[in-house]
Amino acid sequence: MTSVSLVHGLNGAFFSSGLNALDFIVGTYFDAFDVNHAFIRDPDGQFHNFDFPGADNAFGRGINDFGQVIGWSGDGAGHSTAYVWTPHRMHGTTGTMTALQGFGGDSASAVAINEAGVVAGMSQLGDGSYSPFVWKPSSP
Repeated sequence: MTSVSLVHGLNGAFFSSGLNALDFIVGTYFDAFDVNHAFIRDPDGQFHNFDFPGADNAFGRGINDFGQVIGWSGDGAGHSTAYVWTPHRMHGTTGTMTALQGFGGDSASAVAINEAGVVAGMSQLGDGSYSPFVWKPSSP
């Protein structure tokens, strides 16, 4: 068993929700103001947090071996947007955030990603029902 040390200065609760074959962990932490932030923890113990621009909260859900992270972000009105964050290079600390939209409802969340970057998730439709979705990137 390996112990995990937390980053000093980050107050709140941490929840891990994904792990890849290279021991990168993705999850969510709640800061001292009860705001949710997505994070990646690398094998050396360094934390990197990221938030979706314009959102009140961000949740990290899964990570593949390239370092693509999926999850969802939320606003104060209860709507959520599924996203995939793709690093510019394998496990880089800079990348591109892509909102996964167009599923016909107010809310969506991404819950799984494979090695090809294909994302599975759930979307709330306009009538209030839920439907699964699969999103495929235009290029790997």
